[in-house]
Amino acid sequence: MNYSAVAVQNAPVGDSQSVERTRAGSQRGPHLLPFIAMLSSLVLVLAVWHTPQSLFSDPSWQLKALQQHLAGQSPTINTLVQPDPQDLSQDHLEWISWWPIGTNVLVYPLLRMGLSIGSAVRVLAALGLILGSVGFGYWVRIFRLPQWLAIALALGIPWIRYANLSLFQYAAEGLVFGICPWLLVGAFRLRSRWTDQHNENFLWLAGFGVLLGLAYWLKYSAVFISAGVLAHLAITAWKLRSRRSFFELAVLSGVFTGLIGILNVLNHLMGAAMNALTEHPTLVLDWHLPFNIVGLMAMSMADADGLARYILFHPGRNLLPFNYLTLCYLGLPGGFMLFWLLTHRHSNPALLLSRDVLLTVSALFVAIMTVFSARAMEARYIAAIGIALIPAVLDSAFHLAAASTIHCSLQRTQGPPSPNWQEALIPILRSGISPNL
Repeated sequence: MNYSAVAVQNAPVGDSQSVERTRAGSQRGPHLLPFIAMLSSLVLVLAVWHTPQSLFSDPSWQLKALQQHLAGQSPTINTLVQPDPQDLSQDHLEWISWWPIGTNVLVYPLLRMGLSIGSAVRVLAALGLILGSVGFGYWVRIFRLPQWLAIALALGIPWIRYANLSLFQYAAEGLVFGICPWLLVGAFRLRSRWTDQHNENFLWLAGFGVLLGLAYWLKYSAVFISAGVLAHLAITAWKLRSRRSFFELAVLSGVFTGLIGILNVLNHLMGAAMNALTEHPTLVLDWHLPFNIVGLMAMSMADADGLARYILFHPGRNLLPFNYLTLCYLGLPGGFMLFWLLTHRHSNPALLLSRDVLLTVSALFVAIMTVFSARAMEARYIAAIGIALIPAVLDSAFHLAAASTIHCSLQRTQGPPSPNWQEALIPILRSGISPNL
């Protein structure tokens, strides 16, 4: 007797999102993967603790302003004092708006505690790595992955180049890695509450809205992730047609918009542009941009970008002259596969969230690169969301492969399948692949 065929015939196709979420929550230990990820990140932090700390060029200007403020030379933690080019005997004070103030705000209390700049940014980078790793542990457990693969991801994600790069050369990307998974996990939680018709606590909503807005304070481009989260929640609220979900979405959006507005107004009041985009706007129409982001997204997912840079553009034996577009084109095959896997028809809420964030981030990246003159196709700008897409891609690939196998088996035993064969296979895939962590 073909038990698979019987299961397909009798399988109810109801609220697949709720059932999927219930399985993900009940069959996986809630803290195992985050604990593994935390241990992995701690091992890495301890292993490199005595490695000299360096700075990327961007935060060096900000930290110089902070150093000047602590020495009494600058009125604020974000005002850089330089010689006036018109009169070198006078100082020129400039409020930094090219980069957001987040790094200065976080480093300032560490310097007040007596740490050096190098030690302070090392502590900040370590905290970003550990918090981000724990968050990615929670993010991975949402997906329907084999146990060995979920554990491998929890162990391996902290060791990805753009996850731990700030331990060696500090940049704000380390902070984005630290906050990104929590934005995604928070969005998944809120969506789950909505689909279960449960009201969310107002304080939690306000806190999550602050977290969404805080991403903008850490790095301007991190707001793409927040926008992707809000886009997904807006789509979900529209489908549910629930007044409560629209109200909670409005609260989130209001707090998020308010925090962005506060920083923009602060920059403007201090005599600078509101952000880097408004400081150097332009319009460059380039039909290559959509293809560039497709390739760049694949290169940002793990260490493909770093490996390609090392092999092709090594300073001592470069095979090619450095060009960002070369890296984008190398990633095109993987990028097309990534977009196909995540835009394929899904019922898993985690995959729907990943899809909406991917499409939103990609669209915003293309839009900003069209109107921003100081642009560079660097994987580091979207590395955190690229890392977050790894479990989503693996989940989609595993289940598409399993669906294809079962489909072929049913064809051999029962002949041509019904038009809704993919929906009928959902219960089998849930019961056959969900791990027990």
